[in-house]
Amino acid sequence: EDLAKVQAIAPTLESLIVMTGTPEQPIRNVSLRGLELSTVNNAVITGGFGASKDGAAISIRNASDILVERITVANVGVYGVKAVNVENLGVRHSTIHHTGAGGILIEGRRSSVESTLIHDVGLLDPGGIALWAKGEASSDLSLLDNVLHDTSYTAIAANGTDTQIERNRITRAVNVLSDGAAVYLSNTTAAVVRHNIVSDMQDTDLTRFAYYFDEQSRNCLLEYNVSLRSPLALQTHMAQGIVARNNLFLNSGKLLLRFLKSKESSFSQNISVA
Repeated sequence: EDLAKVQAIAPTLESLIVMTGTPEQPIRNVSLRGLELSTVNNAVITGGFGASKDGAAISIRNASDILVERITVANVGVYGVKAVNVENLGVRHSTIHHTGAGGILIEGRRSSVESTLIHDVGLLDPGGIALWAKGEASSDLSLLDNVLHDTSYTAIAANGTDTQIERNRITRAVNVLSDGAAVYLSNTTAAVVRHNIVSDMQDTDLTRFAYYFDEQSRNCLLEYNVSLRSPLALQTHMAQGIVARNNLFLNSGKLLLRFLKSKESSFSQNISVA
């Protein structure tokens, strides 16, 4: 490669689309469709847990009735989409890949991410989460029919109340850091995790989980899910009222199912093969 002939593109902006309202006067009724966005700078700050302090190519705050559909965000140093204090926001049929931080972060109410491809995230800040339904005050967030692969840390994370995580396909999550999961829940009440498939967690030191219900997860349901070629298939930790039923856990070597400092939970009609 001849550096004298290389075309280099250097980012100068830390966001490309910014929508900011106020709690009293939120941004309303905006649709983003068919866009391709790339080349966004990272401010090089301490990102915090999940790189939550990093910016995003599409930044939305204090908004309602927002649609992000068939957009592509690639080669950015931050999150692909970050939406905080939103209501009735939908991200659909989109692609987020090769990001410096995470993929999509949503904090709010009655919002969803559906049929979206997210991969190769966390390339600058490996703590970035691919798909995050964030915030203890969040409620009724839906993460449905998404495909996620090659994440540096957790693929799907959720907090809040009444989160639906269904029919997602996750491959090769938590490739850089440890103590993460393909599906990770904490400070979560009444979440439903159903019909998901997790495969190929490269876990040689048993610190990467397929399904993980962590502290203050309460009254959550795990059913009809699959864990394939993942040694640490399930862990609950300081959780309460977790129901795990009708799941398939399959690994050719060691298979671990852990219930640590948890109570009032049940494990029934599951198939475990090792």
